[in-house]
Amino acid sequence: MAHYYEHVTRFGIGISYGEQLVYKTRGLRAAALSFVTRTAFPRLNLLIIAVLLVAFFVIAVRPERIYGNWDAWAIWNVKARAVYFLGWDMIRSPIFHHPDYPPLLPIIGALLMRIFGDTPLVIVAVHGVLLAILLLLPRWRWWALLIVGVISVQYALTQYADLFIAVTLLAATVTFQRKQDAQLGLILGISLFVKNEGMVIALSFILMRVLVERRLPLRSMVVLSPFVIALGVYKYWVGAPSEFFEAGAFQRMFDMSRQSLLIPYMIGTSFIHFNFALPVVLLITLLKDGKLRFIPPLVVCAFILGGYWLIYTITPLPFLWHLDMSYDRLLFHLLPTFVYAVSDRDYFKPSLVSNPR
Repeated sequence: MAHYYEHVTRFGIGISYGEQLVYKTRGLRAAALSFVTRTAFPRLNLLIIAVLLVAFFVIAVRPERIYGNWDAWAIWNVKARAVYFLGWDMIRSPIFHHPDYPPLLPIIGALLMRIFGDTPLVIVAVHGVLLAILLLLPRWRWWALLIVGVISVQYALTQYADLFIAVTLLAATVTFQRKQDAQLGLILGISLFVKNEGMVIALSFILMRVLVERRLPLRSMVVLSPFVIALGVYKYWVGAPSEFFEAGAFQRMFDMSRQSLLIPYMIGTSFIHFNFALPVVLLITLLKDGKLRFIPPLVVCAFILGGYWLIYTITPLPFLWHLDMSYDRLLFHLLPTFVYAVSDRDYFKPSLVSNPR
């Protein structure tokens, strides 16, 4: 999927860079402000773009891909059918890959099959709804919507859990922007039960808020705490032990030969999949008058990347194979939030931007 990142992101970043360049030119500042406000299309036009992208997803579903790619049917879809046919005990069955994964996706699939019957279209519809939520949740700039929409369609077609994770991260960002603490805790709690990466997302948001607000986000943490307790109960008494904490995790963490491969790989792949947009966008959005601008969602993305680095550090799976098979998908978790943050002018207002001393 790298070519989608390369070509689609080039288009959007070119527009963003052009806006910023013109905006910083004194003689054309008024024209730039007019251009910026007019490119934020009316809500109806954005709705039309979103509907067309969802329609493209529906048309692109082929019979040979109706069950999704390998991770989808090996981890989520087959387990959902097993629960539907054989009962809830199959949630903890060790016959499936990654039996330690949280159970929300197979539970959703099994419940929908009880309503609509055993048809692969149920799972397809779930990902169509997730795609629609991703495209309609925030107020996108039109070029940002195109970048996120075209790339997200490709991941929706795989039926992987990555689209669900990307939706929860973007929804958490939007609720944080709207200062909805209780809803933020609820969304972070849901992310815990989508995939193990949800734990990294929840912790990253809490750390960011402590850093930005210099206090504990108590309301969010109160709402989040029942989900944390429930996940702990599931992990300890129901699910299988995680393979990541097998013997040798500590030694793998401090294996310098791993780090010499991992860090360049993560940095290089991040640039490639964002078509070298990452350093360019960070420079033109974070730097203003020689001062670093502090944009909370980008801090969350940085913390999440740090968490993913730790996961790869301790993984017992074949190291380079694990990176090649999954890192682009982990980058996709961040992509909608990253594009939304750098395209949304609200994050440049004093109420949401700070400069810690």
